[in-house]
Parts: sequence; C-alpha cells; structure tokens
Amino acid sequence: MRLFEASGAAGVIDADGVPVDDVLTDANGYYEFPNLVPEIYVVEVVLPWGMVTPFERKQVLVRAGSFAVVDFDLEH
Repeated sequence: MRLFEASGAAGVIDADGVPVDDVLTDANGYYEFPNLVPEIYVVEVVLPWGMVTPFERKQVLVRAGSFAVVDFDLEH
C-alpha cells in the first residue's frame, strides 16, 4: 500500500518528520500507516505480481486518536 498527500503528491511525512514508506498487508489484508498527522490522504494499492485490478486510489480522512478504514477489491 502506498500513501499520498490529498493532492496526489508523493512524499508523505509522519508526525515525527519521517518519510512514510509503503506498507504490506497481513494475511487478512489489514495494513497500517502509523503516526500520521491528522489530514486527508490518498491510499493506493501496489499490486504484487499476478494480481489484477483497475488502477484505483481512494481518499481517506485521518483524525487524531482514531482509525480510518479503506477497502479495495482485488482479483487474481
């Protein structure tokens, strides 16, 4: 999974000023971008080899002290 600024710009910085790297999902498809500043972000799926889905980015509002959920449908 890859995180972008709401404008679509790459290079998101976390609350400590550290660049946010891509993350992998776990076996259940759960993923997390920890320590974000409350803001609107865009989440993008980075597909592993053999997976197919229409290119899709989804916008998400991250609020302080809460979780935000963004789901994607993927097909083999």
